[in-house]
Amino acid sequence: DIELESSKFSPITTALLRDNAIFNYATEYYYKKNLDSWENFSFSDSDFDGFVKYLNKNGFEYETETEKAFDVAFSKAKSDELQDQIKKAYTTLRSEIDAVKQNELRDKKVEIKSLLEQEILKRYFYREGLYEYQVVNNPEILEALAVLNDPQRYAKILK
Repeated sequence: DIELESSKFSPITTALLRDNAIFNYATEYYYKKNLDSWENFSFSDSDFDGFVKYLNKNGFEYETETEKAFDVAFSKAKSDELQDQIKKAYTTLRSEIDAVKQNELRDKKVEIKSLLEQEILKRYFYREGLYEYQVVNNPEILEALAVLNDPQRYAKILK
């Protein structure tokens, strides 16, 4: 009934999960940093910047459904002998899509950061430590508690 930014996956997040980018980064993070307790854990903006650099260094790329559709259309243009006339526009369009995809990492930072935190915490403290961390820090749990502590809001959701 209440949708939070961290609880829905975007296409880029799905691609990161499918390519094991989050899993692999968490492993690298584990070997580079020492963490004594989940209470002291914080995945900072500079850590997120490190993740973005990791993706670039490892050549992470994903293809959107839009790109796939444009590729099919461009292939049809070849068979219709229109390729030479539309090639410049097609190249420009692909460049624009690539720019949007770069910004998408930043736009979906909240959901990606949440998954990174979970994966990193499992490396250090296993599932038990992750669950303890989430009880105190998970946005979905915190929002659920806020609803339960607000009888009017709770009643409104039930209607």
